[in-house]
Amino acid sequence: MEPLQPVAVQLEADDPRLANLNTPCLLAGINENDRK
Repeated sequence: MEPLQPVAVQLEADDPRLANLNTPCLLAGINENDRK
């Protein structure tokens, strides 16, 4: 049996949307939008 992964890792693997929320590019884009 494979060792259990942290819940966050499972969510990122199962749901691309959650993984996208954690990408630096999107976070940087959100920060840029707030500055304007």
